[in-house]
Amino acid sequence: MSGTTRVHDDLLWAASEALAAQVSQENFDKGLIYPPFTNIRKISAHIAANVASKAYELGLATRALLSLTLLVASLESLSCATAETRRGTPSQCHPRCFN
Repeated sequence: MSGTTRVHDDLLWAASEALAAQVSQENFDKGLIYPPFTNIRKISAHIAANVASKAYELGLATRALLSLTLLVASLESLSCATAETRRGTPSQCHPRCFN
């Protein structure tokens, strides 16, 4: 997404932080150390955004950050719409998905 051609240790750390941030207290209370797989698209979008942001910060990105932000928002909306279709109930992903 960012056009980065090398994986820097800081990018791996950014991915780890983004993944860890997706684990809720409720998940921890259930003994989970990873977020539920049912949220994989949303989780992946957050990881991608965090890694792209770090790549931009480090000067490794070759694509504009604004377009990355828009792409991540699109991915999140798509995952919400997919979840909505599958469940037939209002999505919990994002309040803005169905406005």
